[in-house]
Amino acid sequence: MKKSIILCMSVLGLSLSCQTAFGVTIVLNGTSSAGKSSIAAELQRSLDGPAQILRIDDIIYEEMIKKAKQLGYIKSTATHKASLEGIEKLPTDQKKEIFVDKTPDIWNKLYQQARDYSAANQHVIMDTILGKREEELNDFLKMMNNLEAMLVLVYAPLPVLQQRVSERNRTGGPGEQRSLFPTISQFHFLFRKPTSGEVPLEVITIEKMGEVFATAREEEKDFQLFKNYSEQDVAGLQREFAKHFGSKNGVMSLVPILEYDLVINSATCSPSACAAQIIKHYQEGGQRQAIMKNYSQLALPATESWLSRAWSGICHWLVSWRR
Repeated sequence: MKKSIILCMSVLGLSLSCQTAFGVTIVLNGTSSAGKSSIAAELQRSLDGPAQILRIDDIIYEEMIKKAKQLGYIKSTATHKASLEGIEKLPTDQKKEIFVDKTPDIWNKLYQQARDYSAANQHVIMDTILGKREEELNDFLKMMNNLEAMLVLVYAPLPVLQQRVSERNRTGGPGEQRSLFPTISQFHFLFRKPTSGEVPLEVITIEKMGEVFATAREEEKDFQLFKNYSEQDVAGLQREFAKHFGSKNGVMSLVPILEYDLVINSATCSPSACAAQIIKHYQEGGQRQAIMKNYSQLALPATESWLSRAWSGICHWLVSWRR
């Protein structure tokens, strides 16, 4: 790895910075049960040198634990594990009181961790779900825009996701059981209907989608996971899915909303093989421009000056030149 280049400039009170990373920074994006955690673990084992796995949810839980302890809802001396268990047992009103959203401050903490680990010559693997809200996505991209990061979509077809959730519910403990329906709702934030000429990432028939919904609905009754989703809720989600991805001739298709440096279908490779693809992409100098492209396509805040935009461009030129 080449040494980091750190440039700082302050003009008219505006602080601008650009840093190229010592280590590899890999952002894994995708729905729940797509295989991100398994691939992240394989990357951590396979990368040359120490690697840290960062999750936005871990930062959120840390903040929630801090709030719960301050309010006396859990013991101040409780361990991290005991604190997490205590939060799960809190009444709904207390959970709402300590709830922490993905604010710019939370994204900044994730970015600072990534930058600090990278500057310490450690690789960084981020496991996240981007795209829930445009402002949330903008916060993340703005923070990560100065890091030489690779954005990877980890994807699995809907029937495969249903099989994975079903297997997890059968073999896991009560705390590990999950519903498929929140995962299905995440498709709306990550994918869209393709335009003319675009190659679909997945094609699914209305009939097959109906089978997936029916199977999940029936199985989750057995695991008491269906209580949060009424028959009307599921039917509405199914209609929205068909509407969002089109149902021409009874067939729906989808493509990613964001641009990615690499797309991995975890249904076609083992976690170790998927990790090997990502590492190969990086080692062979594959594209690492997706975060910059996605950020540039979003409407920049009115407060962001032309100087800030120009400096961001210079930073990315330096990153490309370094490689």
